[in-house]
Amino acid sequence: MKQFDTQVMIKGYQFLLKITPAGISAERFPYYGHFYGCMGMYLLGQEFKDAKEYREKTGAYIAGVQQELVASQQEDGSWPLKGWLKNAGSENSGYSTAVATLTLFVPEARLSIYQRTPPKLPAEAKPGKW
Repeated sequence: MKQFDTQVMIKGYQFLLKITPAGISAERFPYYGHFYGCMGMYLLGQEFKDAKEYREKTGAYIAGVQQELVASQQEDGSWPLKGWLKNAGSENSGYSTAVATLTLFVPEARLSIYQRTPPKLPAEAKPGKW
């Protein structure tokens, strides 16, 4: 996480905006997709905090994921099996609940991966230079 690959992050950002949180929810690995999608959007929002467009779009994406997750939370507080978990015959919602919970807390930046000083971006990596 010390080296920021701008081109990869921008392509991921564009993909996530195109597929939307609802689209990720319908995929085979929704919890995994939401977790890493939110993490990427959070980090991109940090890197480009001075670029209002990125900050707004990354924040809106994360809020959309949070809405998706909260809407699917079950009455007992767990999250349902979706995607490959549902098709694997698993009856344990431990993974889906754990990853959904971690995902909801990405904006809190409490995971150790966020305890870093963002690297200085090269001039060609500034927003609007792509």
